[in-house]
Amino acid sequence: MRRCLFCKDKIEQNSNKVGPKRKYCSDKCKNKFQYKKNKNKYIENANNWAKNNPERRKEINKKGFNKFYANKKERFNELMSNNYKKNKDKYISRAVTFRIIFKRKKPYPIVYKCKKCNKKLELEIHHEEYPTRVKKIEKAISYGKIYFLCKKHHLAIHSKV
Repeated sequence: MRRCLFCKDKIEQNSNKVGPKRKYCSDKCKNKFQYKKNKNKYIENANNWAKNNPERRKEINKKGFNKFYANKKERFNELMSNNYKKNKDKYISRAVTFRIIFKRKKPYPIVYKCKKCNKKLELEIHHEEYPTRVKKIEKAISYGKIYFLCKKHHLAIHSKV
């Protein structure tokens, strides 16, 4: 009696079957064994695909996020709450900065364009530091520590970090 190479269960040999003897008890065990054996190659291929298909990858990630959010809202809220607890100062700084720049009656004097490419669309606020007090935030904006970047440059900065 032979045993499966992955799970070590006994393999029943079919007496009518002609050909090589089976090495795995099921296709599931065969796939798991092959993945374990060639894991680095699979990961490398997946990374190469992601580099060559950035738009498709973005679309797939968005679908995955939406599915996760729709099916597991409590888990999503728990993760967000934990992240807030770990980075409370950053959350407070972002909220206060947003209020200073966008919610005042008189607009705050800040340049509304990307600091790198001067693009005026798809802007995001980038913080080099996270002050929590209004005066310190205003000072950080005037010293150039808080500024606008387009999505492309903002993502590039955060992917380096």
